[in-house]
Amino acid sequence: YRFLKKYGKKAVDFSYKYLYCVLLDALIVFVLSLILFLIMGVDHAVVLALMIGVFNVVPYFGAILAGIIAVLITLMTANTSTAVILGVAIFILQQIDCNIIQPHLVKESLDVKPFWVLVGILVGGGVFGIWGIILAVPVMAVLKTIIFDYVEYKSETKEEALKAESK
Repeated sequence: YRFLKKYGKKAVDFSYKYLYCVLLDALIVFVLSLILFLIMGVDHAVVLALMIGVFNVVPYFGAILAGIIAVLITLMTANTSTAVILGVAIFILQQIDCNIIQPHLVKESLDVKPFWVLVGILVGGGVFGIWGIILAVPVMAVLKTIIFDYVEYKSETKEEALKAESK
């Protein structure tokens, strides 16, 4: 019962922290996209930036899908060169987000390595669909905590056994 209570509380804490990070990241991406699109003079800049910010909530794949949709809409409403420049600009923005902004936010609150986030997203998405993708990061944070606590417990138990033997 203590185990479930302890890690259930951690799961809730990680979920809140992750939700905060994701929403803050989505807001940052929305604002940066909006500024970028307004500077470029893209039609429907607010709607496209909002779409990119909202899709950014879905880890990794959401930003890619939103970028493709934004480029296709721009291709239909403007000329090819504007769509290509927009695609490159979105790609650069996504790289900045994925490599600088988002890792900083998640690392500070959950301390989960990007490799394990990707593994969690792929497995979670494959097994549970969109909910698995959204909940993958908090689940991986809880699993990491459980594993680290177990290893620490085993290490302490082994040390105590060695001390008892030496007496």
